[in-house]
Amino acid sequence: MSKSSIPRLSLFRDVAAFGAVIAQIGGRRTWTALLFLILGSLTEGISILLLVPLLHLVGRADQDFAVRLPNNDFVRWLAPDGTLQLTTVLCALVALVAVQAAFNRFKSVYMARLLFDFINRLRMNLFESIGKARWGVFSRMRSSDLDHALTGDIDRVQGAAFSLLMLVQISVLLVGYLVISMFISPVMTAFAIVIGIVMFVVLQPFRARATAFGRVLTSNRQDQYRTVSEFLGGIKVAKSLNVEASYFAQLQATLEKMKADNIDYVSNSSIGTAVFQVASVVGLSLFIYVALVRFNLSLAEIVVLLLVFMRIAPRFMDMQTQAQQVLINLPAYTAMRSLQARFDAEREPGHAESQ
Repeated sequence: MSKSSIPRLSLFRDVAAFGAVIAQIGGRRTWTALLFLILGSLTEGISILLLVPLLHLVGRADQDFAVRLPNNDFVRWLAPDGTLQLTTVLCALVALVAVQAAFNRFKSVYMARLLFDFINRLRMNLFESIGKARWGVFSRMRSSDLDHALTGDIDRVQGAAFSLLMLVQISVLLVGYLVISMFISPVMTAFAIVIGIVMFVVLQPFRARATAFGRVLTSNRQDQYRTVSEFLGGIKVAKSLNVEASYFAQLQATLEKMKADNIDYVSNSSIGTAVFQVASVVGLSLFIYVALVRFNLSLAEIVVLLLVFMRIAPRFMDMQTQAQQVLINLPAYTAMRSLQARFDAEREPGHAESQ
C-alpha cells in the first residue's frame, strides 16, 4: 500500500466514525431520516419518469393527445385500453410534485431536529466531562482552549454534521436519478457513471487540500481565542504595564495569517470549480453525441436524460462542496473529542463510575 493511500484510508475511517456517532446518538431517528431520503429520491424520480410519455406527444400531427402506456399486466389492469388522457397525466404530475414539496418540508424539519439534538448532546457531554474532572487538569491548560472547544469547535462540528447529512441526501438522490435513467437507457446511464467517476477522481486533490486547510483553521482559531481571552482576562494588568500594543500586534498577525490561509484555500477551490464546469460541458457534449450518433435514441428519451443529468450535474458539484466542508470541519471534532478524552481520564473519584 502506498504512503499516499494510508492518509486517505485514515480520513475515510474518521468520516465513518463521525457518521457512526451521529447514528448512535440519533438512534432510530437516524434510520427514519435515511428512509425519508430514499422516499424523497423516489418521488422525484417518478415525477421525471412521467415526462417521458408527455414528450412523446411532441411533433404529433393528430389531435389525439392520449398518452400511450407500456404494455404489461399492471398497466392493462390500470388502463385496459393502454392509454391515459393528457389531463389525467398532467394532474398526476402536479399532485405528485405537490406531495413531494410537502414531504420535503417535513423531512427538512425532521432532519434539523436530528442535527440539533446531536450537537446539543456533544456539547453537554464535553461540558459534563469538564465539570467532573480533577482540579489539577485545569492548571495545565488555557481557559481559552475550553471556550474555543465549547463554542468555536462545536459550531464547526455542527457544520460538519450538516454537510455529512447533506452529502448522504445528495448521494441518495444521485442513486435515484441513475436508477430512473436506467429505465430509459442503461448504456447511456453507464456512460454517465463513467464520466462522473472520472470527474470525482480528478477533483480528489482539492478534497485533500480541504483536509489540510481544516487542520490549519483549527490551529489559527485556537491562537485567535487565546490572544483575545488573555487580553480580556488580564486587561487591567495589560493597561498598567502599557503592553496593549503587543496584544494588538499578536492578534493582527493571527488575523493576517487566517486571511492568507483562507485566500489560498478559496483560490484552490475555485480552480476545482472551474475544472468541474469545463468537464461538465465536455461530458455533456460527449453524451449528446453518443446518444444521437451511436445509439439513435429518440428525442423524448434524450430530452429526459438531459433533464436528469442536468439535475445531477449541480448536485454532483454540491457533493464536492459538502465533502470539502466535512473535511474542513472534521478536525474540530477530532480536537474536541481529544479534549474530552483528556478530561475523562482525569475524572474525580466521585464521578469515575459514571464515565
